[in-house]
Amino acid sequence: MSMKKTLLLFILSLATMALSAQNRLVERIYVTTDRSAYVVGDMLWCSAFCVDASGSEPALSHFSGIAYLELVSATGSEMTMKIALNQGRGGGAFRIPSSLPTGNYRLIAYTAQNRNETGRSFLEEGKILSIFNTQSTRRVKGGVRIAEFGEYVFRDPEKQESGAVRALIGRQARTSTSVPLILENAGSDATLSVSVSLQDGINDPGNGTVADFLSRLPAPGSISLTEDVLPEYEGEILRGTVEGPDKDKVKYDQTQFAVISTAGAASDTYVSAIRDGEAVFFTNNIYGDRELVCELLGIEKGKDCFLLMESPFLRPASADLPPLVLSPDLREDLIARQTSMQMQRTAALDTLVDLLPKRENLLLKGTDAIVYHLDDYTRFPTVQEVVVEIVPELRIRKGKISKEKEIQMLYTDQTGSLTYYMGDILVLLDGVVVSDHARLLDYDALLFEDICIYSAPYTLGAKFYRGIVNFKTKKNGSIALKFSDHTRVFDFQGASLPIAYTGRVLQEKDYRQTIFWHPLIEVGAGSERTLQIRTPDLPGRFKVVVEGLDREGRPIYAETFLDVH
Repeated sequence: MSMKKTLLLFILSLATMALSAQNRLVERIYVTTDRSAYVVGDMLWCSAFCVDASGSEPALSHFSGIAYLELVSATGSEMTMKIALNQGRGGGAFRIPSSLPTGNYRLIAYTAQNRNETGRSFLEEGKILSIFNTQSTRRVKGGVRIAEFGEYVFRDPEKQESGAVRALIGRQARTSTSVPLILENAGSDATLSVSVSLQDGINDPGNGTVADFLSRLPAPGSISLTEDVLPEYEGEILRGTVEGPDKDKVKYDQTQFAVISTAGAASDTYVSAIRDGEAVFFTNNIYGDRELVCELLGIEKGKDCFLLMESPFLRPASADLPPLVLSPDLREDLIARQTSMQMQRTAALDTLVDLLPKRENLLLKGTDAIVYHLDDYTRFPTVQEVVVEIVPELRIRKGKISKEKEIQMLYTDQTGSLTYYMGDILVLLDGVVVSDHARLLDYDALLFEDICIYSAPYTLGAKFYRGIVNFKTKKNGSIALKFSDHTRVFDFQGASLPIAYTGRVLQEKDYRQTIFWHPLIEVGAGSERTLQIRTPDLPGRFKVVVEGLDREGRPIYAETFLDVH
């Protein structure tokens, strides 16, 4: 059997195994948060545990690459979020918008695989969060009960500890000091989230623990699945449709493609063939909220059409939420929370958080690039002069097919002769695809900082390029280029960067109420891990909550208290 046939059979075997796994896999996501009650403007810190519930014992799912989160009320979805998953785990941070009315909300989480379920039972689950809008009198319709002064009673429901991890911390500490928190694991490998937050007089809306979540998992074989939705192994699959007055006049063929790219990230470029007016982009997850540039290639000039991206969110409503109790007794606690939120927003975020490792897009990683830092050369005002005088790997000529000026890249052919690639290199400006090179040639070259040349061949989805050149400006990430008529720019919500909130460097007035949050703590079997907790200037009782799963899928929950004075 030839090597080519062997490779084809191997690929088909992997595809068959993947589809077989998809037919059986039932995922459920448990989300932990730093606390359960917030004021608008607060950061919502999340940790996701994606569990495979299809077997006799639950285990972290290694299937899906992204989770979708929505904050929903009885009237519908109010806030959407994305968390990148790696081996079933992920973390994210999201600002609660000031537009949210006061009320209780359900935080639901799901994957693309969940959308293959014939029922939607996963939308009925999720953690309840209480949101207080201290800047407005708006309330969720029918979702708030007004209590009289003195009627509101604080209750801290007991939650049963489980698992082999213990949280050890000194019970007393002074303000503005560092206190060690020891996580002692007497069992198997554990993956955890850890939060330390002020316990004030605002009630938890009544959420259970990870053990309660596991007890509610569907029985194996009880969920019917289709294959209607593609699973998202490596990351989010973005979909778009061709829209516009002339969309039905376009005759789609093999010369037409759709390309998406994002400002500031050269690796976040994806290409799709257009089939029946639709494009599908297999991404490695795009992080952060950014502008997404979507362009149609190969469409005749004068045809009025463009690519419209689809939303991946389901946007359900949740009708069974308990009402939030609003009382004059909460006045002081809400004022304190509002003050804490405002002071955190004025602090430099990079002094309070640690960026955690994430799965990188490897398109240009580890690739040897030729970089021209233009401040090291005599500056020229035009792109033509820069290419001619500084960059020998490039030249500007009229294309044989387009008859328009295009940027071409030098390479050595199999005979050792130097020649130029024509019409099949990818040209980027700050990571954004420039298909019409003539538009780039009109750009002010004095704004360029670097020219990065990648001379290796690259396959981006449905299209092959013999090389890539990225013109980086001094304001890398800004979009300052006139695009073609077949281009649209959209505000895109990417996956949250995984970050831990450590407060390692503090502002002058430290009134933090959440003083520590880490979504992705790993503690090995029979070992311990020490975390440093920085106490604020704010005295009070702080609650330490450790929650997660061990390697066998067993629940872990531990809590303790730290009195700061």
